[in-house]
Amino acid sequence: MSSDPAVTSADNGSDIIISIPLDYYTDNDEDSYGAGPLIISSCVVQGGLAANADDCNDNDNSIYPGVTEICNAIDDDCDGVTDDGLTFVTYYEDLDTDGFGNPLVSQNTCDGPPAGFILDNTDCNDTQLLYLDADSDTYGTGAPIACGVSNNTDCDDNNGAINPAATEVCNNLDDNCNLVTDDGLSFDTYYQDMDGDGFGNPAVSQSTCNGAPLGYVLDNNTDCNDTQLLYLDVDVDNYGVTYSWLAELTIAKTVMTTIIRLILLQRKSVMVLMITVIVFQMMD
Repeated sequence: MSSDPAVTSADNGSDIIISIPLDYYTDNDEDSYGAGPLIISSCVVQGGLAANADDCNDNDNSIYPGVTEICNAIDDDCDGVTDDGLTFVTYYEDLDTDGFGNPLVSQNTCDGPPAGFILDNTDCNDTQLLYLDADSDTYGTGAPIACGVSNNTDCDDNNGAINPAATEVCNNLDDNCNLVTDDGLSFDTYYQDMDGDGFGNPAVSQSTCNGAPLGYVLDNNTDCNDTQLLYLDVDVDNYGVTYSWLAELTIAKTVMTTIIRLILLQRKSVMVLMITVIVFQMMD
């Protein structure tokens, strides 16, 4: 005896086939799933028609019940849900293309990031590039970061006193980041005074903007020998005396006294001239 519902048994035990008509619907995309109003009920298979009305899009043969859902914002398997069973990821807009996304503008998709969107969402300002300001002087440096200042013009981001707005000071550093050290400052030349006599060595000097270095004197480069003290030798006998302004004034006083005496004695004017020349040479 048959188990087919379309087959029944006669009293004599033989099978009698009973045909049950099926409802057929339009199957425009020929995917075996129909749609729309009933076309015909028939016990005979109808070509070009489908014995069901389960198709949710009868114009696309890739859409029908049981098909694998893909990421396309379409209900591919006709279960009433779009893109169900797929993995969705949230992406964030990166308007300034710095690699950091705007947490306030996002899209959730199952097929990768949309153009201009990334996974990161840490950008503090997505309308401009931001840079690290390690010394908190409002001037940054290096490559763009998520949160920072809007410029990267600092030439030393570890020193808050050095930045493009700083005033240059005498320290052998480029304080204002213009690639020039100690520019705009006044420099003086100092000469080494090794023997400490107040007279500098013209062959050894330093130009500085912050005063005399240790062991140097200002604008006095007249020392003939800076390795030892030298003394005045008026009588050219290779033996000198301690020379100072007091000694010089004493000598000048003595010479002038002699001049006066010569004048009083009405000596020759040539002698007076010679002594006068000597005095001025000593005082030069």
